[in-house]
Amino acid sequence: MKTEYKLNDKNLIGFNYNYSFANPYNINTNNVRTLQNGVFNGFSAENVNHINNNNHYATAFYDVKLDSLGSKLSFSGNLISNKLALIKNVSTFQNTEKEAVNHNYNLYNIYSGQVDLEKNFSKIKTESGLKYTMFKNESTAQFFDIENEQTQVNPQQSNAFIYHEKNYAAYMSSSLKIAEKWDAKLGLRYEYTDLDGTAKSDRAMIKSSYGKFFPTVYFSYKANDNNTMSLNYSRRIRRPYFGNLNPSKLYTSDYEYDVGNQFLKPSFSDNVELSYVLKNNVTTTLYFTHTSDSWDRIQKIENGNKITTTENFFTENQTGMSLNYSFNKIRWLESNIFLTGFYNQSTSKKSDVSIFPASFGANLNINNSFYLRKDKNLAFRLGYWMDLPSKRGNSDINFSNNLYAVLKLNLLQKNLMTNLSVNDIFNTQVYKSRETYSNFTSNFKYKGLS
Repeated sequence: MKTEYKLNDKNLIGFNYNYSFANPYNINTNNVRTLQNGVFNGFSAENVNHINNNNHYATAFYDVKLDSLGSKLSFSGNLISNKLALIKNVSTFQNTEKEAVNHNYNLYNIYSGQVDLEKNFSKIKTESGLKYTMFKNESTAQFFDIENEQTQVNPQQSNAFIYHEKNYAAYMSSSLKIAEKWDAKLGLRYEYTDLDGTAKSDRAMIKSSYGKFFPTVYFSYKANDNNTMSLNYSRRIRRPYFGNLNPSKLYTSDYEYDVGNQFLKPSFSDNVELSYVLKNNVTTTLYFTHTSDSWDRIQKIENGNKITTTENFFTENQTGMSLNYSFNKIRWLESNIFLTGFYNQSTSKKSDVSIFPASFGANLNINNSFYLRKDKNLAFRLGYWMDLPSKRGNSDINFSNNLYAVLKLNLLQKNLMTNLSVNDIFNTQVYKSRETYSNFTSNFKYKGLS
């Protein structure tokens, strides 16, 4: 639902609200085999997951036009609320079968507010702003053992986690015309993060804060209406998800659990891109990205238990080329094709994690929108994506692909949108990977069912 109201020629207010829900289920099967002192040991586990996921997103804004050059002052506020309930039926097989039920509840809210100022001059456009974001999460995990058809809570494997995160950001940028065919943009953003969390049963606490500058430099050359080139540099951050920091143990079987890393740090990447645009519908980009303190999943075998956590353990360099083609010459059809090829190279900071040699990879994404009405309020979308085998860090990732379809209907002057989608039409989307360590190899396969 989207509503805008124009108070007068200079003042505009608006409100937007979206709600979504999903009730999928999936089945995960794990087979663990270890060899120690010439003796094989192992177990198998199966998880049947029933998920109920509700999402609310609301935003409100107020825009004020300041002058005839397009200068504008904007105020906005956002609320994102997610409520997730997961019931996991766990079966562990080792000589005999042992059953359990895991109830997980997660509620998080994200509140944000920002003010942005666009001030335009005859040859220079400036942008500046402030943003505050507050993240609150409460998650509970209750593990129940089932014996003789009786369900009893297991307090050793149950826990609750309370997490708070605050982000403060300020930015400034200037766009200017250097010459008739040359444009430039320079920007600088500062972000400061403060977070804390508590695992009630374990009495474990996390607390961290960090601040960083993120510069952006952009140059473009427009030879004519059909040919444009650009060069840009940017620095980015990838923050850990709160679940990666949660020190509580989340059991997936009697011998397996996931546990967060309270010392996990964000990763930072420096990215350089050289792009060429032909006739506004073909874009070719060469890029190089260097990422430090990259984090990913780490698995361990300790005392017969399989432990999964997250650590900063490798540095990554990726060089690639992408091609994006847009077709809109027919009134009832819009198509986009996006193809990327890359060369990935990683180095590990941990001696017990085996990094794969540098390798090539590629992915393809095709999206077609067929408009069934002249006003484009009824559309059928048919898409396909494909990821070729690739290696990243200590993960060897297999081929995966998906054909999907969406029927989209806009009502009430596009204030109400309804989608009916079918995902993975030919049941081909399977995520498979292999992780290597100094003393064992882990094979992973995931296939969602709904």
